[in-house]
Amino acid sequence: MPLPRLRTATLGCKVNQYETQLVRQALLASGYAEAGEGEPADLCVVNTCTVTAEGDAKSRQVIRRLARRNPRARILVMGCYASRAPEEVAALPGVSEVVSDRRELPGLLACLGVANLPTGIDSFGTRHRAYVKVQDGCLLRCSFCIIPHVRPQLTSRPLEQILEEVRRLVDHGYRELVLTGIHLGHYGVDLNRGRPKSEWIRLSHLLARIVRLPGTFRV
Repeated sequence: MPLPRLRTATLGCKVNQYETQLVRQALLASGYAEAGEGEPADLCVVNTCTVTAEGDAKSRQVIRRLARRNPRARILVMGCYASRAPEEVAALPGVSEVVSDRRELPGLLACLGVANLPTGIDSFGTRHRAYVKVQDGCLLRCSFCIIPHVRPQLTSRPLEQILEEVRRLVDHGYRELVLTGIHLGHYGVDLNRGRPKSEWIRLSHLLARIVRLPGTFRV
């Protein structure tokens, strides 16, 4: 029996690219295979952007194109546009699932056969550069920016979890690691709640630990 075919599409920032890879890795480990060029997919995952009106328009364009080229596929839409306008996204042709809240993603993936969403990635395509997401969310409320409204939960990844991911990526040949997040300067704020100031974890502490890891790489 042929494996179900997967196709992914990502719009927007480095955080989106990392999150798409995390979902892609989980699905491939759960029995999916990449759809080849010109081969119809059974499942399409679209990670959208809403930072500008152009981002919304490009997201809609990609969804419509995938629906046209993969008429029998389930289309799962995630990302910031899906969070900001879930009903608008759900009305687009071919869309079967909309992840309006990122906390819903593990449950939706479970319905697609993913037992556990991994805590990190093992690879990032065929290049020598990989993105490492260290935090999500922003506490600021800049009048010009929509992102705090679609990513309001400030969440820093545990330091040891990040270090383990960096080790895996370096072991797999990645020589440039790009730390990414919605507001990197907020790394550790949520982890530090209730801790004395002398025990606070900041981005500088994370960087100091990363550069002490063995291997030839740069951050």
